[in-house]
Amino acid sequence: MDPTQLNFLWVENFPLFTPIEKNQNRKFDDPENKIVEHFGIESTHHPFTSPKPEDIEHLIQFQDKSPEEKLESIMKISGLHYDLVLNGSEIGGGSIRIHSPQLQLFILKEILKVFFFFFLQKLFQIQKKNLF
Repeated sequence: MDPTQLNFLWVENFPLFTPIEKNQNRKFDDPENKIVEHFGIESTHHPFTSPKPEDIEHLIQFQDKSPEEKLESIMKISGLHYDLVLNGSEIGGGSIRIHSPQLQLFILKEILKVFFFFFLQKLFQIQKKNLF
């Protein structure tokens, strides 16, 4: 690579979720103080990144699937996030956030098994008021 040239690259279409290394056996407390196992995944960018609209179908009928089928569906979802690379080094990035309280709650509670109790309370209040 010529060091005098500026070579930019947009990185996109990467997964919304990433497997957690086996040695990182993580569990999260839920609001009822029960320990909840999750699917062994975490958000690739952050838990507020929106899935690509065409991949939301992988979340439809999620509850009717076996744990193996759920994980397989989850890993097919790409996110609306990106990185900007210059000469092989990441210099920036970002994402489009989830704008649906119902989708955000579903991803936090059902997929990532993250329970920010105060945050969930606010989402439920917004959902009840039907602001979105």
